[in-house]
Amino acid sequence: MTFQHKTKVTCVTQFVDKFLNELRSSTLFRGHRECGWDLLPMIDRVDHGGLIRDDHERLMLQEFDNRSRSIREYQFPNAWELHAVARHHGIPTRLLDWSESPLTALFFATLGQSKDDSVVWFYCYIAQDKSLDINSCTTPMDVKDIVLFEPPQLHPRIVGQSGKFTVHPTSSNNFDEWPGFLNQIIIPKDKRAQIRHELFRLGIHYHNMFPDLDGIGTHIYNTWCRQPDEPNPFAQQSYPADP
Repeated sequence: MTFQHKTKVTCVTQFVDKFLNELRSSTLFRGHRECGWDLLPMIDRVDHGGLIRDDHERLMLQEFDNRSRSIREYQFPNAWELHAVARHHGIPTRLLDWSESPLTALFFATLGQSKDDSVVWFYCYIAQDKSLDINSCTTPMDVKDIVLFEPPQLHPRIVGQSGKFTVHPTSSNNFDEWPGFLNQIIIPKDKRAQIRHELFRLGIHYHNMFPDLDGIGTHIYNTWCRQPDEPNPFAQQSYPADP
């Protein structure tokens, strides 16, 4: 794996130009609100409470499968789809979320509040000799190396976020284990609110990323309620005194 360089952008136009002009190969994108966050799946960012990693993940997935049966419209045909849907509903798994859309990653990088710079990772996966066959590798628990998983369009959030996953067999920040090329684009902390507004005006917002009732509610809140790092345009206006 090659980690090449970091680039800084200050607006959506610069960000888009980066990919329109320079990238030609298939690339995945992931946004982090803080630069210091590790590039690890969620199962490696939680306390296992005395359990080993695999057992902790397996038990949570079993409970998600059991508790969701009465409200979901279909049964999971395999372990891969269970992992994918569980991850999109907040269950810690060894699947790390990526998007085919750079603007989706930028949305997540600028979502919420942060006192640190944000980052968009972009990753060119190159591992033709390690292509995934879910018929022979029937569960993500059996993966031995980092591989790319392209889930079927079985969940609105996967569709809305153009989602794909990398599957991580162990907890590691060793970039040499990544097949392909990893790079970063830094979003300065004082530009986060501006970029979030630009994305909103372009239709990249919570309702599109989360096409469900939770997404609609959060989108309405974000539309009508100013976030702490967003300026109040009315506070900057001055009015003449009454004669």
